[in-house]
Amino acid sequence: MKFLAHCCSALLALTSLSSFAQEPAPETTLPATALHARRNLLRVDMAGLLVTNLEYNLISNRKTLMPVLLGYERGVSRHWSVGTEVLLNGGNPEERLWGASLQGRVYARPATEKQLPTGFYLAPTLGYRHAKVSQYGFFGTEHHLGGVGAHTGVLLSLSKLASGLVIDTSLGVMGWQTLGEVKLTGEPEKFGYSRNTIMVSPQREGKALVDGRFSVGWRF
Repeated sequence: MKFLAHCCSALLALTSLSSFAQEPAPETTLPATALHARRNLLRVDMAGLLVTNLEYNLISNRKTLMPVLLGYERGVSRHWSVGTEVLLNGGNPEERLWGASLQGRVYARPATEKQLPTGFYLAPTLGYRHAKVSQYGFFGTEHHLGGVGAHTGVLLSLSKLASGLVIDTSLGVMGWQTLGEVKLTGEPEKFGYSRNTIMVSPQREGKALVDGRFSVGWRF
């Protein structure tokens, strides 16, 4: 009898373990950051503001320049993002610049689901610039420039200082070439100049130029 009692107890214990194993595992609560994914980024470049003023005012303090380079980026996968930049009030009084660019980035470190990747990246870039070059302040030329190049850099999160704050720094090379015809502005003949002698080219035409960024941004 004792043997039968022990067998019944063992069967009951096995039945209890079997039913416990078949119970579904409790759902894991996702952290708030996963519920509110931040795969969008707005940034403003600070390096262009500093470098442009240093170049223009290196010899003499002529004028404070205020170029504005704004960028937007969106993460589309764990490694990839796409973005655009808009340049306003670029260049200097002798060569005014406006433009935009398109950029795709591939990041070395994968992001968590629905997050903008961070870390080191490589970014092929297509650019456009509208350049208005002035000669003696009375006449000049207008150019449409197309550019192609690539950048490499790193996007760092500073969420410990402020939620969503990032630093984006990069260095690359862009080659520029005139698109279409050059438009002449002003009336040089009034000042004794021939139209054939004032076809001023923008400083970046036909050149491969170093192109860098140091931007502060916000992820949302």
